[in-house]
Amino acid sequence: MEGSQPRKGLEGRGGQVVEAAIVGLAGDILKYVVLAAIALVALTVWQGGSIPAWVAVLAVLVVTAVAMLRGRRLRRHLGAADGEAAILDYALARHENYTSHVAEVLDNLQRVIAGDLDTSMGDYIERGISAPAREYLTTDPSENVRLAILTPRGDDTSRWQMVLTAGHSLTGREKYHERIVDTLSRFAFESGNPQSWDDVTEERMFAPTPEATRPFRSMISLPIRNGDDILGVFNVISAEPHAFDPAEERYIASLGGVINVAVGILLKEPTQEADGSE
Repeated sequence: MEGSQPRKGLEGRGGQVVEAAIVGLAGDILKYVVLAAIALVALTVWQGGSIPAWVAVLAVLVVTAVAMLRGRRLRRHLGAADGEAAILDYALARHENYTSHVAEVLDNLQRVIAGDLDTSMGDYIERGISAPAREYLTTDPSENVRLAILTPRGDDTSRWQMVLTAGHSLTGREKYHERIVDTLSRFAFESGNPQSWDDVTEERMFAPTPEATRPFRSMISLPIRNGDDILGVFNVISAEPHAFDPAEERYIASLGGVINVAVGILLKEPTQEADGSE
């Protein structure tokens, strides 16, 4: 049933915070109503009712104590609600950044293709897509996020080469020549389907790159297609486990779609130049 499904996303989270605050406030109002009623009974008894006055006074004291404790809990709850609101504001800002960047890279791709931007396709991919994406995906200063496009080497198609990167050192990029079958990237490359790992160290076949100076834990690997051909993979890695949430995964997938087009054009350019020179 649709009504029984838990709410998800920012709207559901915000609704839960508001509902919890309202429920807490309603509970406190009820407590104070009961307190007022008992106080009225106590006053009646004090004026000559049949119930001993000290019983009513004791009840008033007990309910007063309960109401005070509830008030403290409400203040703590409202403080937590403020924290939740800050988290929601941060999440909304991230969504806006991701949406804005995807729109920007699409617009710039059209301009590069049309020749309106004086830059190469490779420079556009590195500086217009990968470098800003790395900044947006680095949600903590201590987090190390890196992006790379891997394609089979021209002189040995059984091994990878890094052709476009963000966050990788030049030395690491030049020395990277792992056998495709020995890497987790092979799965996206061979299957043509996106792959992700919350913690690569838990994978049996994972082997750290010997030349790597910074280990990684999380990884998203997307195939780069040109028609029916798979040209390589677009990898996003992080030094933290469970680094990418659903919003980041959707953002990376959107960038992967743009990179598909851009890399397809980039790899065709030398062939077109060669054909034109004959």
